[in-house]
Amino acid sequence: MMGNKLYHYIMIGLALISGCRAEVSTDLPDHIDGLENFTVYSNNIEPVHDIIMTRQVVYSENENVMWGRVIMDVAVDSNGSVYISDMVNGTIHVDDGDYLIFFGSEEFGGPKNEGQTIETSRFSALKDKYIRHDIHSFRADGTAIFGNGITISDGAYMPRAHIGYTSDNIVYAWGEEMLFKVYDSDGDYMYLFYYPYQNIRVKSDHISKHYVNLNDEMSLFLEKQAPETWPAFNDLIVDDSNRLWVSAIIDDFEVYQWWVLKVDTGELLARFEWHRDKPILVVRNGHMYTRERDEETGLQQIVRYRIGMEK
Repeated sequence: MMGNKLYHYIMIGLALISGCRAEVSTDLPDHIDGLENFTVYSNNIEPVHDIIMTRQVVYSENENVMWGRVIMDVAVDSNGSVYISDMVNGTIHVDDGDYLIFFGSEEFGGPKNEGQTIETSRFSALKDKYIRHDIHSFRADGTAIFGNGITISDGAYMPRAHIGYTSDNIVYAWGEEMLFKVYDSDGDYMYLFYYPYQNIRVKSDHISKHYVNLNDEMSLFLEKQAPETWPAFNDLIVDDSNRLWVSAIIDDFEVYQWWVLKVDTGELLARFEWHRDKPILVVRNGHMYTRERDEETGLQQIVRYRIGMEK
């Protein structure tokens, strides 16, 4: 079923004008039949640009300032200062290339490592609106501090919902497919774009890479619970230039194949492979920030790369 015809024809016209290297398809998955304002791209489309990453700056822990066991969250402001969330030590490290300050540690009256409070808003893509707002508190071992307790089961091979934010819009995607819905700031559906994608099959050696000290019994259990295929992608990042960065899962389990897409059209700007053990955390100010480890010392690092795109 066709979407809004005016929008669809405009998209095809733009593709022809820009010299698009693959035709735009008109087929949609059955479960979104009936939606308007969509574009479906051919599965053999080529990106507009080649992408070049140039390593520039390393932000690292050292003998005087040690980070917690695993750094998960990093933020970057418009001035380029890097904020590194250290949940183990209850600290935020602020760094602009020369270590500046840390705050929130136990010595300064900040939170002790006793738990975490999470504020959540649930957005329903089916109802096109926010449906619930909750606050959950957990002890350090993951058990609920109040309420009846929450059980979370998330196999590495299970698809997840992903949400990203631009200054004006919300991008929603389900990891099972390369289909991205865009909503306005009030949660009203605007348009979607879709890339047909062949998800790779789940293999036992793939599963084992996601777990530490996995015994035979648990390995067999995970294999029995596994679906036939992996999700289409693992992560989604929206940068400050209105671009969507999506980590596609491919046969080579040492890397992700990252796709860079324009949020307003879905156009494929670039595609590149990047090692899984150097996860991309933030893209801002024309730079990409990754979490890595120094091969000699084993110390954690946040590494900044300059992003270059060439036609």
